[in-house]
Amino acid sequence: MEISIIIPTFNGKGLLADCLGSIAKLGFSPDEVIVVDNGSTDGSINLVKKKFPHFKIITLDKNYGFAKAVNEGIRASESEYVVLLNNDCKVESNWLGSLVEAAQDNPKITIFASNILSWDGRKIDSQGIKFQWKGKAEQINQGEKYQPSAIRHKPSAIFGVCAAAALYKRDVFDKIGYFDEDFFAYLEDVDFSFRAQLAGEKCLFVPSAIVYHQGGATRIKMGNFKAQMDTKNWIFLIIKNYPIKYLFKYFFQIFIERLRNFNGLLKQTSLTELPKSILQTYSEVLIKLPRMIGKRHRIQKLVKVKDNYPE
Repeated sequence: MEISIIIPTFNGKGLLADCLGSIAKLGFSPDEVIVVDNGSTDGSINLVKKKFPHFKIITLDKNYGFAKAVNEGIRASESEYVVLLNNDCKVESNWLGSLVEAAQDNPKITIFASNILSWDGRKIDSQGIKFQWKGKAEQINQGEKYQPSAIRHKPSAIFGVCAAAALYKRDVFDKIGYFDEDFFAYLEDVDFSFRAQLAGEKCLFVPSAIVYHQGGATRIKMGNFKAQMDTKNWIFLIIKNYPIKYLFKYFFQIFIERLRNFNGLLKQTSLTELPKSILQTYSEVLIKLPRMIGKRHRIQKLVKVKDNYPE
């Protein structure tokens, strides 16, 4: 069973030592580790070359966002299974072995979620993605106190996985495509999980695959950047993926949630920057609308499941 670990990074020199160091101590070793650098200017690549010379490096000329970075890594990898790992994560020594064991025990499952904890291990950061048809997604059990005894629980079915630490069978990319690079950052893992569910793929949460996540450590410091991304990406996700009957059934709730996105944009933007921010966000939605409709047509051709999605 061949495994490739892909780590996207952007100016993450201060994070990579912990992340890559924990990978070097894994009990189950991957066949390759690929670091995809999004045009860093902080010496990240020199650190990798010096301390982890056996890891592969892909260098991009600028910051293209999470989706393109991991896509480049996936395309460059040659393994049957691909693992995505954020650069602000460190892993337990049996993390990869637990994911591999779950994949071997469940050969029909193509996507596996890690048990992502806070950096100090006291709280849960994500145990997969829960989706609500009103147009909202949440990290399962986020913020709750972590109980170590829970690692003995069996893997369980979930709607989707947090791409900060997840294993994917290569077949799923061949079937439904890669991460959507129009998202740039945020919600690309929700979109991918949604497409996977529509196509009949299944996701599994693996309690014993433990990862520690700093959370937001590498977010671009651009004021209202996340609010803009959330606002436009939710619109993209709905246009691309929502079954028509769910769109009509939950139209009012979806509309309310989009107003909440807009309100978040208002709160995160200064009055002087607000007109520019609104124009940037919604003009991109309008410009890319035909492209999203085209993507919807392609996604609908792959739909196998039309109801009873896990939440």
